Amino acid sequence: MSAGASQPANSRARRRYWVWVARPEVSLDEDGSDHRERDPDRVTEPGEWWTCHAETQPGDLTLLYRSQLKKDRAYLIEAKSAAYSLADDESAAAEGWGVGCDYQVIDRFAQPLSIADMRLGMENSAHTLAIVSNNYLRSAYATTE
Repeated sequence: MSAGASQPANSRARRRYWVWVARPEVSLDEDGSDHRERDPDRVTEPGEWWTCHAETQPGDLTLLYRSQLKKDRAYLIEAKSAAYSLADDESAAAEGWGVGCDYQVIDRFAQPLSIADMRLGMENSAHTLAIVSNNYLRSAYATTE
């Protein structure tokens, strides 16, 4: 599939859920603040890609884990295309990335879920549930499970 090609949104029954990992140079500005390109109000253009799993389909949802500096899950992202080859993209080749998909940031959590809270959540699931619930006060997403 070529860059920017779009298919109908994935049905809830087939929707997949992913965690994408982003280094600081991809998720943060030089001063350490959130990268302007991750603003949910910014509409991404077809062909504006993020690396993804080869089985990614339109409508799949992703939690973005920001590694190294922030160590948190701060964004909900929707795949807007199926995965496609990045073989002709020099910057992707330099990083060793083989596939990408078009995407749209849906939400930036008011209270990101830190790795410390994720670890604490393994011991205290009510604490984690409170944090996750606060992040979804304005939105609801059905799950298949």
